[in-house]
Amino acid sequence: GLVYLLDACQSVGHLKIDVDEIGCDMLVAAGRKYLRGPRGTGILYVRKSLLSQMDICVLDQYGAPLASEGAYDMRSDARVFEMWEFSTAGKAGL
Repeated sequence: GLVYLLDACQSVGHLKIDVDEIGCDMLVAAGRKYLRGPRGTGILYVRKSLLSQMDICVLDQYGAPLASEGAYDMRSDARVFEMWEFSTAGKAGL
């Protein structure tokens, strides 16, 4: 099967969104549209069953904490996509 990615930038915050009802595998939305969050914020939903099939192109110490010198443990949840450095004020605004 195909992966169903829904760009919900025009919907989240304006309409009720239920990813299970929609049946999407992934959903993205900007925080600044109907959520009225700051620029540069947004959300990403990834169905848990899809995570193990994905290649992470950017990984840092938040998505993969160091286990020992030269080794890391990659997170098994969607937070693997988050970065260590982020805007605290932007996150609070979202």
